[in-house]
Amino acid sequence: MTAQTVTTKNNSSIAQNNRSRILGRPGRWKKIPVLPYLLILPEIIKMLLGLLFIAPLLIGILFSFQSEQELGTYPLHLLSDAPTLQNYLEVIKAVPLFSYLLNSGIVCLVSIATQIVIACLAAYGFVFFEFPLKKLLFSLVLMTTMIPGE
Repeated sequence: MTAQTVTTKNNSSIAQNNRSRILGRPGRWKKIPVLPYLLILPEIIKMLLGLLFIAPLLIGILFSFQSEQELGTYPLHLLSDAPTLQNYLEVIKAVPLFSYLLNSGIVCLVSIATQIVIACLAAYGFVFFEFPLKKLLFSLVLMTTMIPGE
């Protein structure tokens, strides 16, 4: 047991000597003290930018809970005295949102299923068949996947 301990100590000292030969003198890099506010400052800037970008959405949501009379007053207030869901009820009655959502879902599912079937057939053809210009066509397919659609 002591022989293993001695061997481990000798191996670690040899490894330390090799490291110091490769990296130079041990401890030559000095640690620069970092002030705590320099670590927090980037996070504060990120949070402020996040709030700046999300502020219009939050303002729109807060205004949606106000009545028409409250929205017509000057100056506008972000928080309503009597929040209401009447605006949402009027939108649901006036605009057939659920049928639009159903139509979008159907179009999405059909297009995804079509793309999967066509991609599987193309992959099968590229893998198992030999035909002229196979490499060129495969390169074109790869290039079109790298270009954004819209």
